[in-house]
Amino acid sequence: MDDNAFDARLAGGELQRLITDYCAYLRAGRYATSTVRVYVRCVAHFGHWLGTENIALSAVNETTGRRFLASHLGRCDCPPPVRRVLHEPRAALAHLFRTLEAAGVTTPAPADHIG
Repeated sequence: MDDNAFDARLAGGELQRLITDYCAYLRAGRYATSTVRVYVRCVAHFGHWLGTENIALSAVNETTGRRFLASHLGRCDCPPPVRRVLHEPRAALAHLFRTLEAAGVTTPAPADHIG
């Protein structure tokens, strides 16, 4: 998938407005540019799935993330550059949930974290 097609996958989704915060959070954690790119693509994939499942961002929680990882990734036929190796999207989503909590979009789950 070229960058324009990738940007189109993220565009229009509710997560698009939080990507800048997400990238800033990762950079503050001194993540390499290549890792940030991988994690953003994982988040875009998750956002695309949220849209296909009609799940609003306000309804997203760690249970939603586990459902994505357990039920979607195993049978995923989404076009590249999606990441199907479990540890990458799991880590990306763990950081996403921290970003969503910091932005006041979601509230922390009770001690059952994804990452």
